[in-house]
Amino acid sequence: MVEAAVMFPLLVLLILGGIDVGRAIMVQHTLVSAARSGCRCYSVPDELTQNDVTSVIELVMKDDQLDGYTVAFDPPSSAAIKLKEPVTVSVSLSYDNVAWTPSWFLSGRTLTGSCTMPGDTSQVN
Repeated sequence: MVEAAVMFPLLVLLILGGIDVGRAIMVQHTLVSAARSGCRCYSVPDELTQNDVTSVIELVMKDDQLDGYTVAFDPPSSAAIKLKEPVTVSVSLSYDNVAWTPSWFLSGRTLTGSCTMPGDTSQVN
């Protein structure tokens, strides 16, 4: 009985840690997927505006019922995108907004998904 009393808290801690890390990995995958979708659209500046790209990202995030995220674009303006220059879209979200359990391990952390692609301006130099 003493062994169970010693091991039970460790087992609970291990299970809660596994749930925390599993949820973080799942959300991270969604963030990367949203960033990839947005970057693909943003890297072709003649096609869509930043608002259109944000709408594409919003669709991916709504599929997994995630909100409270922020989106960052580099370069900050689609007019600044040049052929074959890197274009980066990042989507960030606080883990506290998506945790299934009170988190002891990842509380206060920010999860970020990012994608970088070459600019595709359809201009041939």
